[in-house]
Amino acid sequence: MLAEINSAELICSGHPKIEVFKEQFMSFIEKFVKQCRNPSGLVGKFVARAMNVGHARMTNWAPGHISIGSDAKILDIGCGGVKALAKYTPKGKVCGIDSSVDMIQLSMKVNKHLIKKGLVEIKLGAVSSLPFADNIFDLATAFETYYFW
Repeated sequence: MLAEINSAELICSGHPKIEVFKEQFMSFIEKFVKQCRNPSGLVGKFVARAMNVGHARMTNWAPGHISIGSDAKILDIGCGGVKALAKYTPKGKVCGIDSSVDMIQLSMKVNKHLIKKGLVEIKLGAVSSLPFADNIFDLATAFETYYFW
């Protein structure tokens, strides 16, 4: 008959099953964080949509707490799925950058009608080397991205 093992002993003992679980869990976390930083493929598209949902409260809250001119030119860093960009384009223009090719493609798809109207521009780029001239933006946003720079 097997001896009873309480959960504290199992966790602290370095039990092989616990060690395997910890390795798998840490591998999953590392892969998830990598996808958040630079989403790609099918998993990346899921992560981007999840981030849009997760950031919705903030992206809905922020515009009400800043003054945005009707003709403002806005830079959105880490535009990802960019569902929020449309909220910032009363009569101005929003330029979004992202370092993920897949997220640029998704953003262009999501904002297709605004791009056609000239209200949104999406570019591949990094915050350390912006693909725009200096001093052209009235406002820059970076929702939940600064820790990936």
